[in-house]
Amino acid sequence: MFVYGQTGAGKTWTMEGHAGDDEMKGITPRSVDYIFDRIATTSDAYEFTVACSFVEIYMERIRDLLDRKGGAKDLGANLDIRTDLQRGVFVEGATELVVHDDKEVGP
Repeated sequence: MFVYGQTGAGKTWTMEGHAGDDEMKGITPRSVDYIFDRIATTSDAYEFTVACSFVEIYMERIRDLLDRKGGAKDLGANLDIRTDLQRGVFVEGATELVVHDDKEVGP
């Protein structure tokens, strides 16, 4: 997902919503719920791996918001957007966490 807009325009609210309130969920928790619901109703003949990354583009700098080594706090950090025939578009060097259910993606 990609969200763009001025500071204070409601991007974070739109993406996250209000945690724990099904009516006020944002796009991210709704999407994650949908993905895991689809996996749960798919034949056991298929195996899935769900991984997620969270990055921020601010002032033309790409930062890894899941970097536990402090990279998200370093405004000098910059990752590169790449394209690959196998992976599609991705952010090179961004942390990817494999998750097993919607609760592992939540705040």
